[in-house]
Amino acid sequence: MLSAKAYNAAGKNVDFVRQSDIDKVCYLEFIMKPARQSGGRVANRDVMGLLHLERKPAYRQLRKLVDAGELEFRGSEAYCFYAIVE
Repeated sequence: MLSAKAYNAAGKNVDFVRQSDIDKVCYLEFIMKPARQSGGRVANRDVMGLLHLERKPAYRQLRKLVDAGELEFRGSEAYCFYAIVE
């Protein structure tokens, strides 16, 4: 992938955004899709494997969905998961 300056010089800023940010933009939908398919649940370890993230970045993505009212935290310390808000 080229740098932002290279895309800017070529007048292709949209292509740079597509190359660099499309994954992060889609993260939330990538999390919701398996949650819908697995009975409305998703765990932090699922997000870690799906998006190839470490524990804290995966948690932050889940937290965005909790803050948006899409998911809610459930479970205990030993087994916790996030459920789709109905």
